[in-house]
Amino acid sequence: MSEAPDAERALARGVRLFNLGRYLAAHEIWEAAWRDAADEDRRFLEALVQLAAGLHLRTRRAGTRGAEHLLSQALATLEDFGRRARARRRDAS
Repeated sequence: MSEAPDAERALARGVRLFNLGRYLAAHEIWEAAWRDAADEDRRFLEALVQLAAGLHLRTRRAGTRGAEHLLSQALATLEDFGRRARARRRDAS
């Protein structure tokens, strides 16, 4: 992320919560960061928000259709970021 330290702390805090299975709490942290994010960071944060929301729906509320939609959107966006990151590393070497 190209954000200020506060956004990076929010990202890290959300990751810790997500890894503990606290998807709704991670969602809330990332959503707050998304609202204040620079344009170039918003899409990535939106994907994290969708990922956390989808897993929360699926694991805590037994939702399937909405969870599948959110998860598929999040994964498509994150895959795009992964491709771009690999291309940047390849170009840099």
